[in-house]
Amino acid sequence: MQGLATLIFSILLIIVGLVALVIAFVELSIMVSLFLAAPFGTLAYLALWGFFPVGEASVLLGLVLLLKLVWAGLLVLAQPRFLQNKGLALLTLTTLLCTVVLECLHHLVPVILVSILDDVAALVFAVIAIIWGLVLLIGSIPAIVKAIRVTAT
Repeated sequence: MQGLATLIFSILLIIVGLVALVIAFVELSIMVSLFLAAPFGTLAYLALWGFFPVGEASVLLGLVLLLKLVWAGLLVLAQPRFLQNKGLALLTLTTLLCTVVLECLHHLVPVILVSILDDVAALVFAVIAIIWGLVLLIGSIPAIVKAIRVTAT
């Protein structure tokens, strides 16, 4: 059952990642095109995306990071053997790293360009999600094959 659930989840993750990748790419293309189309395109960009709420995003990202750390701590407290699961540990570290990187990116450029950089991060995170989906998909195949062999005999 776990192999089948992982297979279904990984397929859904890949599909959602691809949709997010396309949406982020289209939005990034529109943002960059408007920003570089001076003067009226730049004005339209500034009206729509020029004032990114960095403070509110920092609060939300901090809360998300805290919840992820609490979740990881409680997971280890519930069963220390979860640390032996390399896939789970790497997935947890990946999400923590992505959250910290996004927080740093928000403070890297002037506020009028944060929307563009945030969308670039969305592209990168969608690719990371697709890669993890492929890893989970490949990892679920041996479990499914083993379950089929057991039921066939």
